[in-house]
Amino acid sequence: MSDHGGHPEDYERKDVNLPVVTAVSALTLGFIVLSIAWVDWFFFEVKQYVVEKNVYNRQNPSLYQQRTEATERLSSAGKNEDGSYHIPIDDAIKSMAAEVKEEEKK
Repeated sequence: MSDHGGHPEDYERKDVNLPVVTAVSALTLGFIVLSIAWVDWFFFEVKQYVVEKNVYNRQNPSLYQQRTEATERLSSAGKNEDGSYHIPIDDAIKSMAAEVKEEEKK
């Protein structure tokens, strides 16, 4: 019987291959880190999508009505309650541009 230092005959006497263990450990750790980074990025994108969909695109009925009335007022002509007149914004801009042009000629 040979001397195995008190261990059974099929006892492994070689050391582990340190470079292989290091490489496998580094690859596993890298995979875990990249997976966490990807999940973080994915949830950030999903959160941005949900925020844009639910917050930025939400229509407040009161605000929608006010915008509709303002758009209608800015694109029509008529008499105000106080007796003054309003004209479409495009016509007002053209009128102001013409006045400035006339003043520059003088």
